[in-house]
Amino acid sequence: MKKMTDEMIAQAAERLRSLADPARIRIMIRLRSGECNVGQLAADLGIAQPSVSKHLAVLRQAGIIAIRREGQQSLCSIRDASVFEICDVVCAGVRRHHEETSRLLGLAPKAGATTPRENRH
Repeated sequence: MKKMTDEMIAQAAERLRSLADPARIRIMIRLRSGECNVGQLAADLGIAQPSVSKHLAVLRQAGIIAIRREGQQSLCSIRDASVFEICDVVCAGVRRHHEETSRLLGLAPKAGATTPRENRH
């Protein structure tokens, strides 16, 4: 790893802190599929628009997303896609841990079985 200045280390810590919230992770997952306006983000995620706006401000301040105005709308997009490398690694680890825990507790579904969620239509 190349040498990092104290300022760079502080920025890295700020980016990691900005991702340490379930709502912000959900926002990032949604924005991964493309640009979206704030109202649509709120509707898609089931989060009040003022709350979404606060989370977006944190992500924008950390340099992770960009917000641009188009008429009355604020359109959000990913500014630094490298953040998904972090998310992918962490989420894969969480999934592995969950699967391992479920297997150890005997909660893993049997081959061909459906989960209660899959049974709902």
